[in-house]
Amino acid sequence: RFRAVVENSLDAVYRRNLQTDRYDYMSPVIEQITGFTPDEMNKMSIDEVLDRIHPDDRRPVDAEIAHAVASGRGIVEYRFRAKDGQYRWLADHFTVLRDRDGQPLYRGGVIRDVTERKQVEEELQSIARFPAENPNSTLRLDKGRSIIYANSAARAMLGDAFGGLGTDAPEDLAAIGETVLASGVRHEGELRIGEKTYLLTSVPFKDYRYVNVYSRDITERKRAEEALRKSEEKYRRFFEQDLTGDIVSAADGQIISCNPAFLEIFGFNSIDEALNTSIVETYPSREDWQQFLELINKEGKVYNFSRIRKRRDGSLIPVVENAAGRFDEDGELIDILGFLYDDSERKQAEDALKDASRKLNLLTSITRHDILNQVTALKAFLILLEEGHHGEGQETEMFNNVKKITDTIRSQITFTGDYQEMGERKPEWQQVEGVITRAAGSVRMNGVALAVETGPLELFADPMLEKVFYNLLDNAVFHGERVEHITVLFREDGDAGVLVVEDDGVGVPASMKTRIFERGFGKVTGYGLFLVKEILDITGISIRETGEEGNGARFEIEVPPGKWRLCESESAGHEWM
Repeated sequence: RFRAVVENSLDAVYRRNLQTDRYDYMSPVIEQITGFTPDEMNKMSIDEVLDRIHPDDRRPVDAEIAHAVASGRGIVEYRFRAKDGQYRWLADHFTVLRDRDGQPLYRGGVIRDVTERKQVEEELQSIARFPAENPNSTLRLDKGRSIIYANSAARAMLGDAFGGLGTDAPEDLAAIGETVLASGVRHEGELRIGEKTYLLTSVPFKDYRYVNVYSRDITERKRAEEALRKSEEKYRRFFEQDLTGDIVSAADGQIISCNPAFLEIFGFNSIDEALNTSIVETYPSREDWQQFLELINKEGKVYNFSRIRKRRDGSLIPVVENAAGRFDEDGELIDILGFLYDDSERKQAEDALKDASRKLNLLTSITRHDILNQVTALKAFLILLEEGHHGEGQETEMFNNVKKITDTIRSQITFTGDYQEMGERKPEWQQVEGVITRAAGSVRMNGVALAVETGPLELFADPMLEKVFYNLLDNAVFHGERVEHITVLFREDGDAGVLVVEDDGVGVPASMKTRIFERGFGKVTGYGLFLVKEILDITGISIRETGEEGNGARFEIEVPPGKWRLCESESAGHEWM
């Protein structure tokens, strides 16, 4: 019967053998109090037990045990670290049992869990320390609902909702009190009362059926947090929507943060991919990164820093960057904040401007060159007419030639106006056979046969491509001396293409094969083949002379991959006289 009472008690009963310094009995309830089974407690040495007593409580415990040896009984309260690692307040009431000689044999006692009582005492002490003038409100809710204590700050907080002691708290507050009391778990949360926001700490005391509620006015803090949140949101949207590539990188180059525009500029698929990358990888070489880093360390920041950078696919792009370093107290670089944009469009516009300028110069030279050729021929016919050096019936033919030359000059001058629009256009795909046909129509072929065997070939070239073939055909007729046939054909050379323009005239001496493309070299103005080379070079097409002297001139126009194509056409080659 006694054993049943002991084992069903809420208090743990024990006996400790002072000779072995170990427990030789511990009732089962000890497991509910400490988490340790009786067997585990019995196996603990005195040192192991003392190690679990809170350091601040060791001295009073040692003193009380020493006193009890002399007096025969003792009471001590201490914090004991339970099996779950949490401290529990224990009250130990014990008696020292002696042998016939008065020597201590056992210490028998009762251990009670007084954690909640100690919490109550601490709360009461807190109230005693912070009376009614406490600037933070303190409430005590009986059964979690009825107000049985409220300091002046609490009454001010509740305002008109405070009906006096013994009345119910406002429903929101009462609901919190009842929930906390039912769960037995301390709770922290925010509660809005009127225009203010309070941080509540609710502490349950289940044995006493009440809840203490401590609150602090955090209205200003919440306003500041909301203002900060809105500010952060505004700048976050700005960061994400900014068309400039924004980036933060560590001093070693590791990307810490970046926006979508940065991903697009450098070809990253996602933010995560960028964050797992070093900014060093976006430089053509590590030396380029080191130069930038040295400049940041020296100047602290850079403005309009124009550099070539590298995309994820390895392609190079021009960028302009503003960047600033952040340094610690010792002057060591912490991180770098950069803002950059893809400068490709500006560079393209700049190149287009240069290209347009070069085209304008070409136009001036072409027009002058062609008109001078026509004027030379016109002057020759006029001299023949003036001096009468012509056969019978040839006068009409000469006048017709003069008229034709005049029309050609007018067409060339008209072309100058037309080119004002053509010069604004980018290179385009052009059907070669049609271009040659138009060019041949402007050349005095003098009976020379022209065969075009290019099929459905198209070139991606400058709009002045017609001028290229005009000059090649005109040169063949004018300089070939005995030319009877001109042939234009095309062949593939791997991914590239080769367009051949050849005649059966006297050809070009070996010593002049490269010089004929020099500016000013030639029998008339020296601009024809130079301009041909320049026009083709605008789109990366090159030309060279490969014929044999005595067997005719042969010009090979080499077209790089991507600048030629074969399109469907019914044309199978044409011949003109």
